[in-house]
Amino acid sequence: AGRPDGEVAAEAWSNYRARNDSVVVDNFQGLYKSTLDCPSCGYNSVKFDPFMYLSLPLPESRVRALKLCLIDTSGATRPMQYVVEVPQSGTVRDVLHALARLAHIPVAPPASGSQGGAVAPA
Repeated sequence: AGRPDGEVAAEAWSNYRARNDSVVVDNFQGLYKSTLDCPSCGYNSVKFDPFMYLSLPLPESRVRALKLCLIDTSGATRPMQYVVEVPQSGTVRDVLHALARLAHIPVAPPASGSQGGAVAPA
C-alpha cells in the first residue's frame, strides 16, 4: 500500500530534528506512532508525531481493604479489629460476608423486605 513504517518514521524524525536540534531532543524526545482505521471505507492512516511526555495509565486496584472493628454487644469478648478485602464496587453484603469469614461467625439471613444480612452472634 504505502511506504514501510520504518522509512516514514525515519523521515519524520529527520524533518523534526532539522528544526529541533538539541541535547534535550537527543535524550528526552521520541516519535509516537498513531494509526487510524476507517471502518466504513477501510482507509488506514499512520502518523509519527514527536513527543516529550507520555501519559501512562496507572493500574487500578480491583479490591479495597477496609479496616473494621467488631464489637460483641453482649460484652463476652473484647472488640477485635479486622481488615477485610472486598471488590472495589462491592456492597455492604460483601463486607458482612468477608467479616464473617475472618471472624468465624455466621451471617444472619436478611430480614424480610431487606437485601442485606447481619453478622449473627456466635
